Amino acid sequence: MQNSAEIETMPIPPFVEGSPTKLIIGTFPPHSDRWNYAFFFPNLQNRLWNTLGRVAFANPDFRTLHNAFDVAAVDERKSILLKLNAGMVNIVHACIRKDGSALDRDLTVLALQPILPEILAPHPTISKIFLTSASGANSCLGLLKRHLKVHNIALQPSADAGKSRLERLENPIWDSFEFDGRTVSVYSLYSPSPTAMRAGITEQDLYTQYNIIAG
Repeated sequence: MQNSAEIETMPIPPFVEGSPTKLIIGTFPPHSDRWNYAFFFPNLQNRLWNTLGRVAFANPDFRTLHNAFDVAAVDERKSILLKLNAGMVNIVHACIRKDGSALDRDLTVLALQPILPEILAPHPTISKIFLTSASGANSCLGLLKRHLKVHNIALQPSADAGKSRLERLENPIWDSFEFDGRTVSVYSLYSPSPTAMRAGITEQDLYTQYNIIAG
């Protein structure tokens, strides 16, 4: 069992190659003894990579081929991001994990990834952010707001923020903010986690909603 007082830092560097127009943001990975490969969303129980693959290749039957702890698994996931013209980062840089838990709510967040100065500023092509969680303690949305507040930036709620579930599936835009002379749109997506699956978020729900990343 991991020491609950141990400070962990984000072990995976941001993936931002080329001139991406989108940035997908997660929170923090489970402890490394639960990883299947050394990249973002490293647990096979999480549905993110199959969902992104379906979207990237317009194939509703897509399943990742490489799932072992090797370079092939990482390269396959990088190829999905490149196909989507997207970068990826986790917003938590340092935290303390309660009793080895993989749940975001069990993290004490100590420091956030400097997304604005280190990712958005040097990559002016990024104009869309996709968040992989928006509710509960330590959600991507809540932590992004906390990061923006440090830079005196407020999110501007979309006029469509109070949409029905079906409307949110088809167009999950939530907020936007101004940064470095451009408007950055923020999309709030359903979590691909096993917890969300148990709460009733189906693979079809994810595929329908995450299709907006292909645009």
